[in-house]
Amino acid sequence: CAAGSYADEARSSACKACPVGTYSDAAGTSNCLACAAGETTAQQGSQTSDACMDSIVAAADCQPGLMNSSGTCVQCPAGRYSAEQGATACTACQIGSYAAFTGSTSCSWCSLGTFAAAAGSSACSYCAAGSYADEARSSACKACPVGTYSDAAGTSNCLACAAGETTAQQGSQTSDACMDSIVAAADCQPGLMNSSGTCVQCPAGRYSAEQGATACTACQIGSYAAFTGSTSCSWCSLGTFAAAAGSSACSYCAAGSYA
Repeated sequence: CAAGSYADEARSSACKACPVGTYSDAAGTSNCLACAAGETTAQQGSQTSDACMDSIVAAADCQPGLMNSSGTCVQCPAGRYSAEQGATACTACQIGSYAAFTGSTSCSWCSLGTFAAAAGSSACSYCAAGSYADEARSSACKACPVGTYSDAAGTSNCLACAAGETTAQQGSQTSDACMDSIVAAADCQPGLMNSSGTCVQCPAGRYSAEQGATACTACQIGSYAAFTGSTSCSWCSLGTFAAAAGSSACSYCAAGSYA
């Protein structure tokens, strides 16, 4: 092992960098030497005792991947990073990205077929069967559309059913979900309707509550359905209204009026 690194186990396949606050000034060592009391180093892998300095001074020089914690340089935890020298805090990786290791200087975007739903992720999750992510940086997976399926986790696209076949709903996980389009339409799930033998989502402002619907029902006055594929409508809240049937949103009452 080169100076600044060590191997403390037999059968090692690689050397480890000396941690912050230690150094190794010789090759082939099995441990690193600690700085004197009240001293530390600005980064890992220090090779001489000259790298040790007063901990408060060293903290101002914390290298990227580290942060100043009470006058000492410490590594950013997994899921966070620092890109500049002298950071006083580590930044959480944004949604759709991750930092797998401590001491990261940047985050990596999730790859196709994976997602990170929360900031500060240390890893991306695979999309489950029946869903996909066709873009890097995904924060969520999409359900396979009607007429397609995905039988494996971590996919970036769904597989189409054979010609003349479709599925009864989104998110199908096996080819067994594909069936003759006319038969499948009779099995259209709530939120869908049979359109010329194919299951399609109800548009916003309409819904279907039962399986096998041949039409979607408009939300009544005073209610709304904000999303496609709705199985019911929601009533407008206090201070809002929907003057027409089939509304996809409620409107705020104007100044001088109330609901």
